[in-house]
This record gives sequence, C-alpha cells and structure tokens, in this order.
Amino acid sequence: IACLAATWRSGIRAHTAGAFVGAFAIVGAAFNGASFVNYGHDASSLVMAALWAIALTSYVLCLYVVARRLTLPAHDELHPPPLR
Repeated sequence: IACLAATWRSGIRAHTAGAFVGAFAIVGAAFNGASFVNYGHDASSLVMAALWAIALTSYVLCLYVVARRLTLPAHDELHPPPLR
C-alpha cells in the first residue's frame, strides 16, 4: 500500500499502474492462499503462485523503469540538451 501511495504522488502513470497491478495480485494471492489452506484445492495453490509471479514481475518492471529513467539524460523544455 505504501508503494502504491508513493507512486500515486509521483504522478508517473506507468509506476502507478505497476504498483496497482502488484498490490492487487498480492491481495489475490493472499485470498487464494487462504482458500488453499481451508479447502486444500490444488488450483488455489496454482493461482496463488501465478498471482505472486505477476506481482513480482510488476514490481521488478517498475524498478527497471525507475533505474532506466535515472540513467537517461533528461531532455525537455526545462532541461534542454547540453551544447557541444
């Protein structure tokens, strides 16, 4: 939830969407994990593992995008490219 709140305030939609997908995948994995413990259905365990993988992928992609943004030079109206 903290990750979702922090990305919401950053204003970057790609980060907010990634955090949103990751958070809801974690919540879904938790519910399916509880379902597996209560009822013992193998499909619940499979869905839990798949949702965990989706959440992990989402968070890793968000970190990759942030790292890529930090390494690329900023060229916009406020920060023009340097003169050579």
